[in-house]
Amino acid sequence: MNLTDSNQKRYSLAIIGGGPRGLSALESILDQYSKNDTSIPLNILLFESRTYLGAGFVYDLEQPDTNWLNISNRGLTIPSRNEIHLRGLTIPAFKSYQDWASYDKKSDAGKTPDKFVPRSTLGKYLNERYDTIAKVLKQCDWFHVIGESVKQVDWEQDAFNIGTDGGAIYHSNEVVLTIGHQPTEHSEQILKWSEFDDQNDSVHLITQPYPISSILSSKVLQQDTNVAIRGFGLAMIDVMRALTIKMGGRFETLDESTQQLRYIKSGNEPKLMVPFSLDGLPMAPKLVNLDIDKRFMPTKAEKEDFENHLEAIAQSGATKDITFVVNAIVPIIIRLYNDLGSRAYNHNLDDDTLGNVISSWLLDEEFEHDLIVPKGQPAENTLRAFVGMATDESSVSLDFCIGHVWRHSQPTMYKALSFSKLPDEVISEIVQLDERLKRYSYGPPVASLQQLIALLEAGLISLDYVNNPNVVTTSKGWRLEKNEKSIQAKLMINSVLDAPKLLKINSPVVRHLLSQSIVHPVHSELGIETYKDGRVVVEDHNEVVPLAVLGRIAKGTLIGVDAILECFNERSELWAKGVLKRLSSQQSKEKNSMLSS
Repeated sequence: MNLTDSNQKRYSLAIIGGGPRGLSALESILDQYSKNDTSIPLNILLFESRTYLGAGFVYDLEQPDTNWLNISNRGLTIPSRNEIHLRGLTIPAFKSYQDWASYDKKSDAGKTPDKFVPRSTLGKYLNERYDTIAKVLKQCDWFHVIGESVKQVDWEQDAFNIGTDGGAIYHSNEVVLTIGHQPTEHSEQILKWSEFDDQNDSVHLITQPYPISSILSSKVLQQDTNVAIRGFGLAMIDVMRALTIKMGGRFETLDESTQQLRYIKSGNEPKLMVPFSLDGLPMAPKLVNLDIDKRFMPTKAEKEDFENHLEAIAQSGATKDITFVVNAIVPIIIRLYNDLGSRAYNHNLDDDTLGNVISSWLLDEEFEHDLIVPKGQPAENTLRAFVGMATDESSVSLDFCIGHVWRHSQPTMYKALSFSKLPDEVISEIVQLDERLKRYSYGPPVASLQQLIALLEAGLISLDYVNNPNVVTTSKGWRLEKNEKSIQAKLMINSVLDAPKLLKINSPVVRHLLSQSIVHPVHSELGIETYKDGRVVVEDHNEVVPLAVLGRIAKGTLIGVDAILECFNERSELWAKGVLKRLSSQQSKEKNSMLSS
């Protein structure tokens, strides 16, 4: 039958969140519906308050080009979409990201430095991909985009009532949450600083780094301003770029192969930027090109053995700790580190001893060894060392090698460990280890750290206070104290992006679901527990609630929810197949009911 037939009651499906995961969910449900012979028509509600659907907050098209991706065009393997024939309608195929971006595997590989684009570029791709669907569906009366934020979702009498910030109530048979990054409760420190900021007009606290425009328009940002930046990760680097490039400064390339730079001042920059974090440890960059990156890639056979080992334990649940993950990856790291030969730190360890060093470091972040970059050395030394390793200018430390082997193993690991039977504590420990290693695996491009080094050399950044300084509020702002030195800043920017711990999330829709006991976390430190098809696990396991969660707030049930590539994988497809299975079941019930009557 034609989907536009309005004489039959439609099955209503709500997608809450129109970012990358919402786009993936929409594509998957349309694709699966086109392949199914159900006669029940759909009614799709897509809730998204932002202007550019498909892009979401992180890849918003209007953000400045100083916000960079930390994954290269080479690594952005978002697949293409096949043409979808939907009962009288044709949704066109859409290119993979690499084809859309004109990535050439021959010319953009080898010794050519990898290309990293602004986040808005990926947003443009995602928005265009969505628009090709919307242009077809806008002629239908069964697809509706609601440009409001969802505040509550109530499950009542086998249906959902969805309330928005505009006061409207919508009804749906099923709901899928694809809401991505959510606000979390502020730390005690930020709450105290917010109160201090409210009481002092001469200082300014910015509690989150995005949008960057809120920083550039700060009332206290001037040429004589010291800017303290809480956090020393990717968001801090975006803030650093905004406070320089957006102030008229520019970076001049000195060496294309190593991305070495020099900063040319405009004179409009703030006096000094002062980043700090709890440990003061800089991120390691991505390798500068494919040839160097290949040295850290496991073979296909190694990845298969790794996956089989992890799956066997994960599905049996027969473990009390994370040593099974460590034991599975150690042989791969040993082989790759040995293969580096003279490019690795010089050592004479046999494989067993080297393996013990690797295991010890993975299981204990305080473990130190001559092959591992010391945590106690100045941050600038570590920055320069990591850049040298990433550009083939310096020998490679063991921790740097571990981090990049881990990066290449993450997709395999995420697939093998998601929806496992592992104890909750073990899942939490795995997530914690993965988060710790993101300092290496989720690092920025080499050019970002070269920018940081260039700004150090230009005297616009200080790392004197980077390692857990004492921070006190004074009449002049925030005073950072470290090693008998101090500096005063009247602008404080929080660039720390909190993890999606369900019990800490304070967005209205999530808080409402928690209050109704519809959702609960895998672990107190993690996200919502779900089945493999994305449906939430309710406290009464016999009750079936057609509420699904795809993405970041399902961290724990799903391992690896933060990567953009994880948005376009089998998880959306499994969810869509589940929806169609329930549709088919309902159709069978209706047929049986008609026959019996």
